[in-house]
Amino acid sequence: MKELFDNVKEYKEFLTVDELDDELRRLCDINEILNLGVSEDGHKILCARLGNGKNNALIFGAPHPNEPIGCLTSLELIKIIKSSDYLRKKYTWYIVPCSDPDGVILNEPWFKGKFSIKKYAYGYYRSPSMLQSEWSFPIKYKKYTFNKSPKQNDALRKLIDKIKPKINYPLHNAGFSGAFFLLSHKMPKTYYSQIKGLCKRLDVPLDNGDEMYPFMKKLDDSISIVPFFEQIYDFLEENGQKPWKTTEGGQPSIDYVKKLVPDMFGVVGEIPYMYDKKVEDKSKISKTRREVNRKKLIESTTSREFILDVLKLKGINKKSPFYTMLYRGAHAYIREQQAKLRKLKDKKYSAQSTVAEEFTMDVMIKFYIAINLGALHRLLEDSKKTKELIKLDKEVKKQIERNIKYVEKKSKYKIIPIKNLIKIQIGCLFYALKYL
Repeated sequence: MKELFDNVKEYKEFLTVDELDDELRRLCDINEILNLGVSEDGHKILCARLGNGKNNALIFGAPHPNEPIGCLTSLELIKIIKSSDYLRKKYTWYIVPCSDPDGVILNEPWFKGKFSIKKYAYGYYRSPSMLQSEWSFPIKYKKYTFNKSPKQNDALRKLIDKIKPKINYPLHNAGFSGAFFLLSHKMPKTYYSQIKGLCKRLDVPLDNGDEMYPFMKKLDDSISIVPFFEQIYDFLEENGQKPWKTTEGGQPSIDYVKKLVPDMFGVVGEIPYMYDKKVEDKSKISKTRREVNRKKLIESTTSREFILDVLKLKGINKKSPFYTMLYRGAHAYIREQQAKLRKLKDKKYSAQSTVAEEFTMDVMIKFYIAINLGALHRLLEDSKKTKELIKLDKEVKKQIERNIKYVEKKSKYKIIPIKNLIKIQIGCLFYALKYL
């Protein structure tokens, strides 16, 4: 592993879609590159095919378009596999550096130069579920059916249907947090230790904030079973929502592959661009988990309600990708938060909260509010320049700055070197190979 890591390139910034395609063509022979199809906007979705192992492995970057670390990891994996007879014999590798080129292009404004919260907020875009390459696989469950996948998902799905991968690795990453990991199934404890040890050596703290969903099964500190579509649906239904009416989009790739290949291995490594050591601090505070969670849920919901109110105004460009992103995303987010608020009645939320949980529910929430307001600002720039919208845009920018200042005041955050994040994503995969 050390030898592999020593050869990882020192990236100072992220690559554009065109640069990724050019680099893939530089690394691979023409007969090693597959064209899986095109995105909704007509961009080619390219895939490297390497090795001749009996079983297949699928790795893809940009499962969400604001998560480009995996695009670079894909390139580094191609280099490693091409240099290793062992790896080429062990699996046939399918590596897609950029699975959502349309969305990645909309994030390119923050790719170059030094990373900062402000640059990220003003260049941020995240596809709504039904337009992602990830959360848009067909699903039929109870009263809900989704079968209108976008072209970028169709490209991945057709490949999955054909190769039935024993490994499925969507290269996700977080924004501001510690590192946490989601697995398709239980693994040996030594695997957990290896991942956590790698994070420690690379000075990336583990995230000890609250779980994504109350029902999630914890395997180890910061390592859980991935929340499957059906579990999320049931959680919403059991907590007063009507997911058959309000769910948008489909299931993620790990869910889809597991139905085809029950013994497959899937992993999501949520590694952040930036962190604060408080995300791993388990020291108890005077507030309960209920108090800390309620504040976060109400504040974040209020922010999304503000966005929805803006989207109703005259002159808003409803054809903008930022309108679709914000409209779909805000509705889905609010419904989920309502279900989580109802769940706070559970006894476990009477327990004392921790520094990590409070930091997650306070400071980090301001970061995520800021970046969603950044997308709202981009929508307003994309809309008619009425007096009302010009005035509103100034207020939105003030709110963005206010939230960023709060984060900077309450946090001693650090930007993580891209090279370290790539190493963690590589480690999640190669440490697992011993047990598969």
